[in-house]
Amino acid sequence: MVTAPSGPGEHSLPLTRAHYHAAMTDMRNGVCAVCGGEEIYTASTRLETPTALFGMLHTEKVDLYACVSCGFLQTFLDRTDDQARWMRNSWKRV
Repeated sequence: MVTAPSGPGEHSLPLTRAHYHAAMTDMRNGVCAVCGGEEIYTASTRLETPTALFGMLHTEKVDLYACVSCGFLQTFLDRTDDQARWMRNSWKRV
């Protein structure tokens, strides 16, 4: 179970995956997940991650969403079945 600070003087309280799901807003709808701001900008770019093969880089398209009010940034992968398979084989699961 994951814990997070519950307030001043408190150390933590239990959180479930449902808490995270309910708390996180998808900024692709134009509202900031952190501050509720409505001035959201987007851009597409490439994410480069190292591979185990001779130090080469693996590149994936990502869409970025940024809030002007607080600076929070969300990143979304352009997920395909091949990309999902690559992530499962190359990244560490949390």
